[in-house]
Amino acid sequence: MSAIAATRRAGQAASVAGPGEVPGYAGDRPLWPTPRRIAYLGSKVWLDTCAPTAAAFGLQPRVFPAAADPAAAIEAMRGFDPDVAVLIDPPAIAPAIQRELADGRRDFATLGVLVGGLPADQGFDPASCDRLVSFDTTVTGKAIGDATVWRAIPAPVSDALFADVRPLHRAARVLSIGRSSDHRERMLAAAKHHHDLLQLLHGVSGDQLVEVMADYDVEIGRASCRERV
Repeated sequence: MSAIAATRRAGQAASVAGPGEVPGYAGDRPLWPTPRRIAYLGSKVWLDTCAPTAAAFGLQPRVFPAAADPAAAIEAMRGFDPDVAVLIDPPAIAPAIQRELADGRRDFATLGVLVGGLPADQGFDPASCDRLVSFDTTVTGKAIGDATVWRAIPAPVSDALFADVRPLHRAARVLSIGRSSDHRERMLAAAKHHHDLLQLLHGVSGDQLVEVMADYDVEIGRASCRERV
């Protein structure tokens, strides 16, 4: 019996969660019996934006930038011994890493996260991913080789980009991040004419992005097209 279940059955408020247990979770068992190691692979920009940075709820994340030195990324990931590897924008990940992950001898699961539509690059090996998801709702159920896009998900936001609530400026300063698209420009046009809104198109991520966001009160996350989650 879990600590949460025991305190509930005793009529007490549960205050401590064990590995894999979420405070307030209604089940009588942990979500998983032991902590899970999650490896995140992708470009530095996507990792800085989407990957978690701190352990939580029994998940132990670690990021592996997969662009500069694929061999080093593979070696570091092996040493981490993950339970799950999450590939952000898998078609852009080096072929050497894709071949490593497509090897049937690996003993961890892989999730591929497509950041756009179906990959046009024939160099993408869908065997490197046990399951595929996408930020684009229009590709759900579509086939990529022998694989199928399972479902669409909202783009995750790294916990490093969140901050404590602080007083607003007299006139709220607003920031929008993301490349320009017809959909984004239509949604932001009126706001840019009537409010203090900065639109960053590209080139800022990681610590630099955190510094920029600290000067603004509101950050607008706007999909690039109507079909994005």
